[in-house]
Amino acid sequence: MIFSYLKTKTTSLSKLLVTPQETLNFKKLSTMSNCIFCKIVNGSIPSSKLIETNHSLAFLDIAPLSPGHVLVIPKVHSEFLHEISDEALADILPVVKKIAIAIGSPNYNILQNNGRLAHQEVPVSYTHLTLPTHYS
Repeated sequence: MIFSYLKTKTTSLSKLLVTPQETLNFKKLSTMSNCIFCKIVNGSIPSSKLIETNHSLAFLDIAPLSPGHVLVIPKVHSEFLHEISDEALADILPVVKKIAIAIGSPNYNILQNNGRLAHQEVPVSYTHLTLPTHYS
């Protein structure tokens, strides 16, 4: 049913799609050798680590949107959520949950952007945990 719906919407969706050249340019920005998150995972760039497991790493964002802004990343490079292994995905949300509990705020945001048009700033898959900006 969803596929037939999408087929009817193809013409309007095609206006939103990124061209193959744009996708290629976006992917050139991040390879394992120049990926900032891969460098954080391998220790060549320092970070304020909060939790590290076999599959994921949580650390404080260096440009926080709010106090306590945390990023949780898989340890294996992936650009999109659907490229992350099931093992790593099963690890990421429990890490986010532990941090949310540790922060102690009943109000928080969990955000995951996938693709340039979805406001993904760095072409690597990562999960944000932020507090509302008016939190004090």
